[in-house]
Amino acid sequence: DGAVGGENVFTISDYDLSVAAIALRSTYSVGQSIPVGILVSNLLSTPLDSVSGMVVETGDSSLVALDSLNAGPRNLAGGETGAFSFYYTGQQPGPTSWSLRAVAGATAESSAVVSTGTVTIQMAPSGGNVTLINSTPTAVTRGQKNVIPLTLLCRHLDTLALTAPLRLDSLRLRIEDATGAGIPADQAFSRITLAVGYNIRASYDAIPAESVLTLPLAEPMIVLPGQRYNLSLMVDIDSLAEASSFRLIVTDPAAVPLVDDNTGISVPMTATGGFPVQTPLCWIHDPAQQVMVSASSLVSPTVNFGQNDVDVLAVGVRHTGDPGSASVQVTSLMIAALDSLGEPVWPHDLFSSVAIARDQQVIGERTWFSPESTIVSILLGSPLNLNYGQSDTLRVMVTVKESSPRSGFRLGILDSTAFLVRDINTGNVVETVSDTAALQAGLVFPMMSDWTAFRQSAPAAQLCVTSLLPSAVVAGADSVAMVAFEFTHPGAPISSALQINGVSLAVTDTVGIAQDAALMFDHIGCRIDGGPVDYQDYVLSTGGLTRFAFTEAGLTLASGETVRVELV
Repeated sequence: DGAVGGENVFTISDYDLSVAAIALRSTYSVGQSIPVGILVSNLLSTPLDSVSGMVVETGDSSLVALDSLNAGPRNLAGGETGAFSFYYTGQQPGPTSWSLRAVAGATAESSAVVSTGTVTIQMAPSGGNVTLINSTPTAVTRGQKNVIPLTLLCRHLDTLALTAPLRLDSLRLRIEDATGAGIPADQAFSRITLAVGYNIRASYDAIPAESVLTLPLAEPMIVLPGQRYNLSLMVDIDSLAEASSFRLIVTDPAAVPLVDDNTGISVPMTATGGFPVQTPLCWIHDPAQQVMVSASSLVSPTVNFGQNDVDVLAVGVRHTGDPGSASVQVTSLMIAALDSLGEPVWPHDLFSSVAIARDQQVIGERTWFSPESTIVSILLGSPLNLNYGQSDTLRVMVTVKESSPRSGFRLGILDSTAFLVRDINTGNVVETVSDTAALQAGLVFPMMSDWTAFRQSAPAAQLCVTSLLPSAVVAGADSVAMVAFEFTHPGAPISSALQINGVSLAVTDTVGIAQDAALMFDHIGCRIDGGPVDYQDYVLSTGGLTRFAFTEAGLTLASGETVRVELV
């Protein structure tokens, strides 16, 4: 007769015994007892005497040792079924199997041969290791969901394939506040979920009022030799959480009870950095409620075609929350391009770029504009973060195109939806309102810059120089005219004005050697278009040149204008 594999029942119609192999695990560890057996049924209505079980063949007898047996003989009544067992102990790793049959000694009846199927003997694991992966946020918000404050990397320390896997059935955690005192879990969490990788293994909606929780896994975590798996704890923060902070602690190896998957025997456990393993402290904040914004115009009345980095609007942002409120993050801003009447125009007709800067750093910029939208939406590559009570200022800047069909522009922030502000913990959108307490220019929504008109770059001024220096002067003479400059703006009417702030001259003797003007002159100054002399506070010479300032404000020369300046 041939062997029949697995748990199948094989009956010989002309005989009186049927047998079935008792199911075994597919794996056992070295040193573990292996209960090999068969179920034998008397198919007759009359008894069969002296029925015994017997092992016909062992696949690899060197891997196991027979310790004891309960294999008869015994009598089976008509229709009775009995179990006949052989108890082996795993000695060496490797695959083996058993073939068995039953015999009735009194009548020489014999059953078919059945096989247990292949069983693999595995080495007992030497141990496991856990490493804390820091996934704890600095702060969370009451009512926030799907927070992952704890991730443990669980690793099998053995690498040989013939080593038994590790199994984790539960996790024990202690919950503490900032002072180290235990806090009941229900004062912080409304839901707790355990996941292995992306697979949820347990979820708890009824949170006990205990600071130490043992969380069973509905499906154990199995760690194969040489493998590692992430065990993550995900929580929902109670919207009415009484706790103001928390940390999670795995106190000792027994809190992560990894066992031999075959025997259930605990294995030695280590933790990277040692036990206890604890997360950083996580603060629990109230949700951010509101952010206030204000704006003021920075742009001058005119701007040149092709001009870079023109400051147009200053935008103030203020977090109005109370202590304990979550921080906020400004992530984007929408800017409208407008004409002098406040009507929308196409940004691509006006600008090469629109940027947002904080201090001297550009944190968001757009260089392409939709031909179908008058709104420029700018995502902040470096979002603006504000804690409660903090404020900051953003600058909206533009680079003007070299030419435009428009005569000028203004920029506007039309309403509160132009700002995208989020609670930094939850990502929820936070309301934006006008900051009436911070407004100086009275800008409320819509917040608009002043109108600025386009101009062409001013050409170089035309200059005519006339010497006024007399052939001789008497020491102590006052208001001695030395030289006259006549400046003319030769540009077209659309040209920008010229700003002329002063001139630097070399003061020399008759042979051209530079002299220190401060030793020759008590005062220096200038007379503009025949007006009074405007004296400087001091005589400044640098590098052999003496600086003559054209008043503190300088001279502004519009297109077509001429001005005469005499140095005295």
